[in-house]
Amino acid sequence: MKANLQKKDENFFQESDKILQAIYETTRSIRLILFPDYTILFFNKMARDKFFYLFEIEIVIGMNISNFINTKFFTENLDFHFQKSLVGEYVNTENLIEEENNKEWYKMDFHPLILDERTIAVSISIQNINDKKKKEIKIQEQNILLRDIVFTMSHGVRAPVANILGLMSLIDKSGFSEKNKEICEYLEIATKNLDKIITKVVVDISNIKVSE
Repeated sequence: MKANLQKKDENFFQESDKILQAIYETTRSIRLILFPDYTILFFNKMARDKFFYLFEIEIVIGMNISNFINTKFFTENLDFHFQKSLVGEYVNTENLIEEENNKEWYKMDFHPLILDERTIAVSISIQNINDKKKKEIKIQEQNILLRDIVFTMSHGVRAPVANILGLMSLIDKSGFSEKNKEICEYLEIATKNLDKIITKVVVDISNIKVSE
């Protein structure tokens, strides 16, 4: 019985080691688990490589990285978000970070690790979302452009057409020849048709929303 329990424990720890190794090797985002004083409890390969690339240091379990948290890469807000997570708050944030004169977008997630109703450490995930963020910004810019077109069509184009229709309704045609009356009638019909077209274009553009 005792041997079976010991075997199960060994299998459990072997499987746990494999899972941790898989997390270390294959996760694409930077992963760190830090104690409240910024001592490293866990890190993955991406975190190791990034630290070496930025600071030319080999990080190890038990190392305190408090000296590196206020760099441009980690942003001035990292400590603020870290402290919020220490009191049990889950924090998700996106930051434009300057790295070697090149600014890129990163998503940072802070998850408190709670034991006995106390946060003992914080799990941090840092993921490069630069391509995705650029697409989102481009889509936002295109939607703003569409709204500007709608505004221009509504006010810059449709308003003068409405003014023309208003002025034409005030014209006294009683002294006009039949030919001139016919011309005015055609002009009014054409202006009304133009107003309908502009209205339809405004409605159609208003319903357009650029998406990925």
